[in-house]
Amino acid sequence: QIFRSTKILCLERKMERKCACTGIRKCKFCSDDLYRQDQKNLHLPIEEQKSKTYIDKFVCSKCLNHFPQLSLLKEHDLDCKNNPTSPYVHIEMPNPLFGEEGQQEVLEFSGLGLIRDFISDQMEERISTYMDQFEWKLSQSGRRKQDFGPQVNFKKQRVKTTNFKGLPLFTQELLPSIKAVQGLTDMEIVEQAHLEYDADRGSNIDFHMDDEWLWGDRIVGINLLSDVVLSFQHISLPLVLHFLVPRKALYIMSGISRHQWLHGIQEGHVESLRRVINFRELPPEYEEEYPEIAQQIRNCASNFI
Repeated sequence: QIFRSTKILCLERKMERKCACTGIRKCKFCSDDLYRQDQKNLHLPIEEQKSKTYIDKFVCSKCLNHFPQLSLLKEHDLDCKNNPTSPYVHIEMPNPLFGEEGQQEVLEFSGLGLIRDFISDQMEERISTYMDQFEWKLSQSGRRKQDFGPQVNFKKQRVKTTNFKGLPLFTQELLPSIKAVQGLTDMEIVEQAHLEYDADRGSNIDFHMDDEWLWGDRIVGINLLSDVVLSFQHISLPLVLHFLVPRKALYIMSGISRHQWLHGIQEGHVESLRRVINFRELPPEYEEEYPEIAQQIRNCASNFI
């Protein structure tokens, strides 16, 4: 009887959950501290993380001027007429935290590419409609997701292709335009993920670095339905750079922005429903060490469903 009561209580708690957050990750459905204490797989944020302060710079990707607030960047972005010859951002700035004046260490941020209006309104609508033909699964921090790629156990670094049937059909139409972008001509896409962010769910994603043992140097995204702010936190310093990514834009993370800065999206920077397509490639080291499984992944990714 005691076991039965405990089992019913667990089922009731599971039914109460409206999100898939675990650990310290949170969304609007699980942000209350008392609620988190009552949930076995949720933890309160570490005090150090709560109190840590960061220097925030909101950067214009067109002219590289930066502002202390997002509202100022948005006002500037509407009027900025600068038309860079390269889609890639390259910033060198004095380290704002260490060093004497005139002798400060120089920080570098580069490898972030941004192409506005990469797709049309019609293509955006077609893609979003096509996405809804597949099941959306609840994900961490108030997101929903769809995965098209190998099944990965990131802790054990194991990869299987059993359920990898191919990439979505609309990707076949996008590939020529993607490969025409400077720096992407030789990119071989082997994984595609769709993420949905919603302000009503408090969607966000913690600062992180995509696993380097499996995913290569270039990570490509196409932003859908609304603008978003893509943020980069220095790997060792409390400095955060924020970039406005317009709806229908393509962005690229590579080089220093990929490997020396963490990236994330903060809850307050998702203002409405937003979807994104993320494309990834294999690193040469993985292909050299596991040539058979790498070929299996490439074969699966050559199909379209």
